[in-house]
Amino acid sequence: MSLEELIEKYNISKYFAYHEAPRDKLVIEFGWIETENLSEQEDIVISCSKDNSFENNATTLNDYNIYFNRLTSLTPDEFIEKWEPSPRELEVFWKSKYPEAKEKQHEFVLKLAYLIRDGICFEMYKTSFEVFKLGEPNDECGSIQEESND
Repeated sequence: MSLEELIEKYNISKYFAYHEAPRDKLVIEFGWIETENLSEQEDIVISCSKDNSFENNATTLNDYNIYFNRLTSLTPDEFIEKWEPSPRELEVFWKSKYPEAKEKQHEFVLKLAYLIRDGICFEMYKTSFEVFKLGEPNDECGSIQEESND
């Protein structure tokens, strides 16, 4: 599937890219900024609202990988190896490091690691996340519904 076909099929209206902004000499804020386009040479992650609370959007898998590394200081492989065997310890660690985090954010980050590493789609916080390989047939997990043009 081409990027254009993907955008049309899933009614993607926004693109995001990883972004860093230094706050001072010791702190760098990081996250997402809206961008005009996406690379047609990279795998794409689509995020779709299950309750229409935001517009469907897309970013590159590479940007998610960079974001994940900055958030956890680990690669997805390292994170899975370290935390998958001990989810309770992950929960305790995450809550101590990020006391303001959303409930079950530790589970979200583990699922995100699997999405990045293995392409395993998931749904959490009323949002579905799925990886698409451009130019190849995709085995869709079904969490993202095609938009109807009716």
